Amino acid sequence: MKSVRLKRITGTICFILLFCFVFHCVAHFMERKDSMEQFSEFWSDPAGYDVWFLGNSHMYRGVLPMELWKENEIRSYVLASSGCRPSQMYWTLVNALDYAKPSVLVVDCYHIQHDLKIQEAGDGRQQMHNGFDAIPLSANKIRAVMDLFDTTEERLEYLFPFSVYHNRWEEIERGDFSPNYTVQKGCKISTVVKDLSGYKLIDESDMIAEETIGYLYMRKIIELCQANDIAVILEALPCCKGKEIQRALNGVARLSTEYGVPFLNMSYDDTLRIDYQTDFKDVGHLNLSGQRKTSKYIGQYLNDHFQFSKNSLPEREIAKWDNDYLAYTEKKAAWLRGQTRLSAYLMWLGDEGFTCEIYQKEGTSPTPAVSKLLDAVSEKQFIGKEEAAAQIGGNFDGDYAFIVRHAATGELVDTAIFELEKRK
Repeated sequence: MKSVRLKRITGTICFILLFCFVFHCVAHFMERKDSMEQFSEFWSDPAGYDVWFLGNSHMYRGVLPMELWKENEIRSYVLASSGCRPSQMYWTLVNALDYAKPSVLVVDCYHIQHDLKIQEAGDGRQQMHNGFDAIPLSANKIRAVMDLFDTTEERLEYLFPFSVYHNRWEEIERGDFSPNYTVQKGCKISTVVKDLSGYKLIDESDMIAEETIGYLYMRKIIELCQANDIAVILEALPCCKGKEIQRALNGVARLSTEYGVPFLNMSYDDTLRIDYQTDFKDVGHLNLSGQRKTSKYIGQYLNDHFQFSKNSLPEREIAKWDNDYLAYTEKKAAWLRGQTRLSAYLMWLGDEGFTCEIYQKEGTSPTPAVSKLLDAVSEKQFIGKEEAAAQIGGNFDGDYAFIVRHAATGELVDTAIFELEKRK
């Protein structure tokens, strides 16, 4: 009798364990992979980063962590998702501090003007999933969801995303079987060019003083960092939004003074050399050209005020980051080869990792943006058509021809011909 009962109990336990395992696998497979692709590397080892960048889409299009490693020996990750409000930033920080503590936290202040904790339903809620889904389930994740959402239905949705992803069968694609994990440490890159040369900044002293929920949570972020001996830097990346948003961002200077923390209001710093004709993807976001400038600016600031050196790291950690940068370099070469617009191609050629020889047809009149992007390619040499044809492998017709090599090795990366600013 006891033997039969023991077998039944054992069988029941095995069934429950098997069911839980299968349910976990199905839930993992069905969920959208955006959050996992962008953030899983961070959440697998939060202790592996000296600097955390917290914010929204302005942040993930404003900094290049792998370039910070190459140029400044800084290990960093961008914990930013589209539309992320200061309330969500705060709880992301609280959850991350369960596992590790950075030396420096850099916080983007866009959205500080909002008087709501969460984004509106629809696309805004999906954007919140992108920031939240990768965070491991824990007591602090439960606290976050309880604070941000009011209904049981919403709370369950963000704690157990399977409740909204279980019917994705018709959306399943190749990426669900083999997720495309980022090599950029959380950032995203765009080569779209939006001419915003007509934009005018308001005076930096023109600011809004009113307190909002955004300010409330920004205070909580600063106070949490100060309680944990984490240096905090507030910043506002360049953007071309309306006067009210500019006033709200300028108002962060008061918060900076109150807490004695730096505020980098980059739109007003001429040393950044932002070009409103070439450096923006749209009115709110930088493209790769602008992203390089802000990354250099932030990297220089961090180097001037903090001590970062890979010499203090174990050899194993240095090798890991160097290998990551090698993978990133290979990805950059693939992105370059995939460009079909001349402006996008030139933007990638602005990377110091490439050298190029360029043939430019006599009499060609590039647009002002293309002309500036061409000037920004530092490692270039102009050659004649015959020499270009010899290297490309035959005669060609076009306004431009490019022979691109890796700066470090001289290895050929790409050859390309463009006519009327489009790749042939």
